[in-house]
Amino acid sequence: VKINADALYWELKELLENLQPKRVVIDSLTDLEPAINDPKRFRDYVYALIDLFSARQITSVFTSQIAGASPDQELVESELSMVFDGIVSLRLRRIQEHIRKTACVLKLRGSNHDTGVRQFKITSSGIVVETKFEGATAFMRQLQKV
Repeated sequence: VKINADALYWELKELLENLQPKRVVIDSLTDLEPAINDPKRFRDYVYALIDLFSARQITSVFTSQIAGASPDQELVESELSMVFDGIVSLRLRRIQEHIRKTACVLKLRGSNHDTGVRQFKITSSGIVVETKFEGATAFMRQLQKV
């Protein structure tokens, strides 16, 4: 299904006026980007969405799937990164036969934030942030303790 980005904007604006939400999640920019072929126009479009939400004091969260050898670096260096106040990278890391979920705050405007990579688990009680992710060697030491 081809997305009409301009129609989506006006539909969102109308929904915001009618529903008056406190939070909005756009999942995902990856699906929206092909509807706007020009990277500069896409950046301006995302900025317009952020402005639309901010003007109504709505917290917004945008997701995006980033491909490439160094997706974190690509995201921070992209022109799109400047429109966001905060960027959190969630990744799956494979260590031998185990998959570990990790999170890292890449950008948080106006904050002296922790830049470490942290392991996390999604449990029935919510998200649990664990120790720093120190790579395969430390992970294997943890397994040997169990």
